[in-house]
Amino acid sequence: MFGVFRGFSRGLLAALRVHLQPMANWTKNTQTQADVKMFILDNLYGSLPRPPFPEADTESVASRIYDFVWQRSAAGAAFAVAA
Repeated sequence: MFGVFRGFSRGLLAALRVHLQPMANWTKNTQTQADVKMFILDNLYGSLPRPPFPEADTESVASRIYDFVWQRSAAGAAFAVAA
């Protein structure tokens, strides 16, 4: 199960990097922040199996991913995809 989650997380971070590329300063714009949150949620709901992942857990994971990406982007640091 963890191997599947690890592969998904790598794919999500790579997709986020592409999604954010045309959005300069996305952390300072409410509309682009909402777009990024929805992008993460859409990917999680489309990829995590139901069950065992209930809606509350999916939203919690989405929030943690968003916070990570926001903090790294706001600091001007890239988020790496581990090999």
